[in-house]
Amino acid sequence: MLIISEFSQVQSKLLVAGMVDVDKTIFVQLAIFLALIVILKLVLFDPFLKLEDTREEATSGARKTAAKVREQCESMEQDIDQKINDARMQGTQLREELKAEGRKIADKQVEDTRTKIDESMEAELLELKAAESGARAVLSTEARRLADLAADRILQG
Repeated sequence: MLIISEFSQVQSKLLVAGMVDVDKTIFVQLAIFLALIVILKLVLFDPFLKLEDTREEATSGARKTAAKVREQCESMEQDIDQKINDARMQGTQLREELKAEGRKIADKQVEDTRTKIDESMEAELLELKAAESGARAVLSTEARRLADLAADRILQG
């Protein structure tokens, strides 16, 4: 019971006096609070915000630089790919030109060889015909001589 009576006394004092008394000390507390805000702003908040801004600028600057470098790399990669494709096309075209030139040279050599063979064959045929004519003439003469010889033997004999 003692505890309940003490509680009621404290409760009645609080109701009479109020939880917070408004007097001259509120101005002192307000001055301390405002001074603390100013000091914290100068000592803590401003340097922290400045550090955050610096960090953000450095980070965003690095990101921008990285993005520019990435774009340059992509552009260079496209240029290199284009140059490689152009070089391949030129190589293919050059290879085809060389093949065509080689075919022309080979065809010309084959044609020259055919011409030489044809000329050689004609010359050989002419020689053979001349030899044949000569052999026929010799054979004809020899055949007449043998015929004359055979006729002489038959008649003499």
